Amino acid sequence: MTKAARLALLPIALIQAIAPGLFLLIPGFERIGSEAEIGLLRAPESPPGVFFAIWLPIFVGYLLSAVHALRSDTQLTQRLSVPLAMTGLLGTLWQLMTVAMGETLLAYPVLLALAGAAWWSAYRFDERRGTETGAPSLIADLTTGLYAGWMTLAVAISTTTTIRTITGLGTTDQVWPMLILALNIAVAAALVAFARITRSPWYVAALAWGLLGIIINTWALTGMNVGAVLTAVVAIWLLQRRFRLGAKGASA
Repeated sequence: MTKAARLALLPIALIQAIAPGLFLLIPGFERIGSEAEIGLLRAPESPPGVFFAIWLPIFVGYLLSAVHALRSDTQLTQRLSVPLAMTGLLGTLWQLMTVAMGETLLAYPVLLALAGAAWWSAYRFDERRGTETGAPSLIADLTTGLYAGWMTLAVAISTTTTIRTITGLGTTDQVWPMLILALNIAVAAALVAFARITRSPWYVAALAWGLLGIIINTWALTGMNVGAVLTAVVAIWLLQRRFRLGAKGASA
């Protein structure tokens, strides 16, 4: 299974990178991260579309890791091939569902599974952190860390979107409970990741990037200045805790 996953990574990487761009080719498909709502009609916990550009370094890192896995059968590729393949397959499925149908209830469990696979990948790398050096190890750290960190924010945001869909709430309904819920989910997940999953600085970078997106959205686009300040306080507390206490990750 490991060999099959290692050989499958490259085609998975290519398909995963193509999937978000299908909206350019197929009428009716949507850009991931796009919203019809603008200004005060936006959900406060939704980062502006530009923040979804984090997929670019994730895809590039994944592609480079796939090329390395195809060319080299090492302990690193053996450890990461299966979880990365699962992550890429679930990521492709989620993206296809999102561009084709938007944020639907069907996409939410797929996203949860994707987050679990991304965390598994980050955990598998973190288990051997420091035992290997060189570009492949650095790229694997970047890929798994960014993927796991961004999925932490994605789950928080998609949870509130799912609740709105189930309950019939609009983006401007119950804005404070939804913002606070999203922040609580992101913080709780991040603390678990620090304690049990990964010590990757790239996980922290993706997390900070997503929180910055929420700050900009609430301050500049929705006008919820107090919400922006609250998010900034939460982000600063979380980041200073990570840098002051460090992270145990997979070594715990």
